[in-house]
Amino acid sequence: MTVMPPRSTIVAATLASAVLLTGCGSPGITLPTSEGGVSVSGDGSSVQVESDAGSFSAGSGALPDGFPEAEIPVLDGEIISSMRLDEGSTSAWSVTVLTPAGSDPMSRATSALEAAGFSTGSSQDLPGMSVVELTTDVYRVVLGTIDQGDQMAVQYTVHTVDG
Repeated sequence: MTVMPPRSTIVAATLASAVLLTGCGSPGITLPTSEGGVSVSGDGSSVQVESDAGSFSAGSGALPDGFPEAEIPVLDGEIISSMRLDEGSTSAWSVTVLTPAGSDPMSRATSALEAAGFSTGSSQDLPGMSVVELTTDVYRVVLGTIDQGDQMAVQYTVHTVDG
């Protein structure tokens, strides 16, 4: 089951991302919404959005807070994007890593996840792009690669599995 955040959280996350991308903004603001206040803060390299419904954070250079790195191995490379979304007891993370294209990153990432106990599900290969779904009883990972010339962008989208 997919849980969507309230519209106010999405709007605040979009505004916060715009602040992050421009490098401008105050260290923290609260935006009034119909569901209550939404707090937005950032430091020019990351942004955090908090509301009664949940939280969202985005940045680059490191895995997002709470990312289950002990259970989900991530390829070495430059982390160009990282995000976390929490709503109730459900968490989701997205991490994008740049890695050399000639190193077959999709096979390496899939093998590492399988070695960590994940089962491979559906997959799709398109020109310049591949996607595979892997699951355990706790996590669902959608792994995608996009050809960037001499590098590949490898994206991990991770969700906790509803009990």
